Amino acid sequence: MDDTTTPNARWQWGGPLFATVVGLVVWGLSLRGVEIRETSDLGLVTAMPWWTVLGPLLLIGAFVWTIWRPPSSSRVRTALLVLETLVLIAMLFGTAPILEPLTANHVAWRHVGIADAIGRNGIDGTIDAYFNWPGFFAMTAIAVEAVGPLETVRAIAWTPVVLNSLYVLPVFLLARWLFRDDVPAWTAVWIFLLGNWVGQDYFAPQAFAYFGYLVIIVLLATSIADDDVVDGLPVETELAARRVIASRPLTLAVVLVIYAWIVASHQLTPIAVLIVVGTLVVMRRSIPWQLLAVMVLMQIGWFSLFAVDFLRGNLQVLVDQLGDIDQIAQSSISNRVGGSAAHIAVVRLRMLTVVGLAIAGFFGWLMARRGVSERQRRRLITVGLIGAAPFALLALGPYGGEIALRAYLFALPVLAIYTAALLTVRPPVESGEDPPKRKRTIAAATAAGLVALVVVFPFTKYGNEDSLYFTAEEFSVIEKLYEVAPPGSLVVSATSNLPWKWQGYTDYNYRTLSQLSPLPPLDELDGRVRELMESRDGPAAYVLLTRSQGAFNDSFGVWNRGAIEQLRERLEAAGDFVLIYDSGDGVLFKYVR
Repeated sequence: MDDTTTPNARWQWGGPLFATVVGLVVWGLSLRGVEIRETSDLGLVTAMPWWTVLGPLLLIGAFVWTIWRPPSSSRVRTALLVLETLVLIAMLFGTAPILEPLTANHVAWRHVGIADAIGRNGIDGTIDAYFNWPGFFAMTAIAVEAVGPLETVRAIAWTPVVLNSLYVLPVFLLARWLFRDDVPAWTAVWIFLLGNWVGQDYFAPQAFAYFGYLVIIVLLATSIADDDVVDGLPVETELAARRVIASRPLTLAVVLVIYAWIVASHQLTPIAVLIVVGTLVVMRRSIPWQLLAVMVLMQIGWFSLFAVDFLRGNLQVLVDQLGDIDQIAQSSISNRVGGSAAHIAVVRLRMLTVVGLAIAGFFGWLMARRGVSERQRRRLITVGLIGAAPFALLALGPYGGEIALRAYLFALPVLAIYTAALLTVRPPVESGEDPPKRKRTIAAATAAGLVALVVVFPFTKYGNEDSLYFTAEEFSVIEKLYEVAPPGSLVVSATSNLPWKWQGYTDYNYRTLSQLSPLPPLDELDGRVRELMESRDGPAAYVLLTRSQGAFNDSFGVWNRGAIEQLRERLEAAGDFVLIYDSGDGVLFKYVR
């Protein structure tokens, strides 16, 4: 009889499969009837029923069951783990696209507009910083031209699901190469997904460049840094890039091709790659210094030839911010711990998650070093260096207040791998120890760690969702703007989070009150708007105020709570602003003096 068809064998694969299916059904049913407008400053979790969490909890049970009581067939086990991981990705990153009427995050809409502008008018580096790093936008311009900007915006709502499905492969390969064991590798993948709350996986150059970063660190660690280390391990136990790319020169060429695309697409990611490569070179991890030299020349060449317009206007600011620890700390930490009480709770929970993974990762690294060969110790140090190096980014400057988040994101794969080691890796069994009892202890620790992360994930990932999602009524205001506003018009908003710029990116003069320096006080907002209107060069001037702008202000505390509503009332009362459209979730004013 086939060992996969016996009652016990069927229970080994049928049990986790049943739990996975039930968990998926429970999660899907919990989303029915959810009213997105009930989202509060605490995030999307306030609009969802409490029993939504049962779906992921059942999935964790299925996952732990599969890795610790595996089916006798390795193919069945792998198929189950792949299925469970894909379901986890759907639950974690597919919830928002299912519940929200339109693609969330105004930056994604803007990126479509940039690609559309490049497709129609070409690259002009004098417009803004995006046009100095046009690689991603030039590639996506083809798709935007084929289907249209609006259809592209609708399709990219699922970008986080697609990208996280890609991210997990290099994370798995790195962990599998390091430990030569599927259990910590799959556990690392799950911790990585549950720790990826930063929100940089939307339709953006950094999101796709991050995948390139992951591929590069895997190639460097498994095929280059480990190339000249000799140990008695059988070749068949290795899961390194060299099994796919057998030639060291070819591997280096692949790294450089990926790096070239990253350099042309994003400002920060190539710097992160340089820091990692430089660290590995300095620490003598067998990385050729020539690779670092070529990368540095590529970066300098791009700045010198293609980003001149950006440097001309920002070089002094970048130099002044370099190493300014006070400004970096203030923008990355102090300024973020503000706003409403619920928002502050979300921010603190995110900080707690980062600190928890960092501590767990450190102790996991110590745990993994016990009783291993010299070659394994070298590998553990190499991967540890890859995880620690990105925190050097903190010395570069605030990067719009996001530098700490980006450093955490670049380090996350290694933090996840070593946290998985803390949960699943143990020294060889000593005489007298009970292996089944030990196995149960490790399984319980794995389950507990994953449960803790899955409980906080809705808060850490979707804590800002009230200001990120858009309604059809908000979008109709933007459509009305593009219908009535002649090219060259001035368009003013209170904050930047509204679904605009997906078309006409270079056709209008967009201004945002919250980005003015110094920030105008609440009682002067209407006067500041009037000053902008009177100083315009274009044929007309408009003001856009929407629900999402009010939610952003109330959560983040840009001005006092209710400031956007107060500004609307003042503009309505003024005689020089005419309300030409009101959708309920947004208004469009035209300046008529």
